[in-house]
Amino acid sequence: MAPAHEPSNGTATVVRLEGEHDYDNSPEFRARIEAALDGSQGVIVDLTEATFVDSSVLGILVRAMREADRRGLSYAIAVNPEPADPVRHILELSGLLGVLPLAGNGSGTNDSAAPD
Repeated sequence: MAPAHEPSNGTATVVRLEGEHDYDNSPEFRARIEAALDGSQGVIVDLTEATFVDSSVLGILVRAMREADRRGLSYAIAVNPEPADPVRHILELSGLLGVLPLAGNGSGTNDSAAPD
């Protein structure tokens, strides 16, 4: 399923991924992230409904974090809190769960990831 681009939650734009995401559909995800970075004060990438992400998606997440930091924008990801969640597991195995900032407490999106 294509990534959904949702309206701003006040200060941060939410980019939601649902289903499986890999190299084949990563260009659309990258374009949505770039548009969100260009059009808001921050970005929250909601991965709570994603069932699979590959290294191309992980690379986009890291590049977006670096670009947001360079621009002084807020950036966070929201992941399913369940330890058995496949995307959470991929993020843990890659070491990125401890690198990418988590929205709120990591259990979903909320306004705590928005800039003050």
